Amino acid sequence: NCEQGNRRCRIFEMASRARWWLVIGVILLVAPVLDAAKKKQKSDVPFETRKATILDRIQQEIHTNETASRTLKCFACEVIAKEFHMALNTEASKRSVKLPLVDSIELMESVCDTKLAPYGIAVEEDDRVNLTLTNDPKVGRAHGGWVQQYLEDVCGTLFTDHEQLILSTYEDSCEVDLKKRVKTCSLGNYLHQICTESLKLCPTDRYKPGSDGKSAGETRSEL
Repeated sequence: NCEQGNRRCRIFEMASRARWWLVIGVILLVAPVLDAAKKKQKSDVPFETRKATILDRIQQEIHTNETASRTLKCFACEVIAKEFHMALNTEASKRSVKLPLVDSIELMESVCDTKLAPYGIAVEEDDRVNLTLTNDPKVGRAHGGWVQQYLEDVCGTLFTDHEQLILSTYEDSCEVDLKKRVKTCSLGNYLHQICTESLKLCPTDRYKPGSDGKSAGETRSEL
């Protein structure tokens, strides 16, 4: 610090501060340009080329991070259980009767064999991931490879070890009003019973009812 009255020292101190503000200003101006250049450079590389690196990074994370591993298990349980529900409900609605056990088992097996390939881990524009699984073709997805094998393994475990749980929970999740000829299914309760209550894979508050008291994911269809 300069002593009061030392004019040369004060001028030097002011000049030093000005230089620091100039450096900070340059950094603030250049940083967005460099960031944009990095994004452009990354965007010039096709997503399919980057996908292998992204998949390796995600695989490493779920092997070393217990939270990431549990998050992916929850999403896997959810999407597979939804596919089971959709397959069973679609076929039951076509027939307007309860499905025979053998037909239900064949439908669940077909889900594991044919419905999982489009699913992948959602990837943001900057290649960030949050371990959300999606089959939306409009969303960048890291899919195939170990992700598809992972989903097929989870599906096989659910189908083999928890077949009765899934079928009974599906039956309990739907109600039929014959007078109105309307079938109402509570997908939220169904997922909660399977992925949270029974398998302990998802958080307890994941499938909370909405403010109107209806279960998350409630659907209605005409018979």
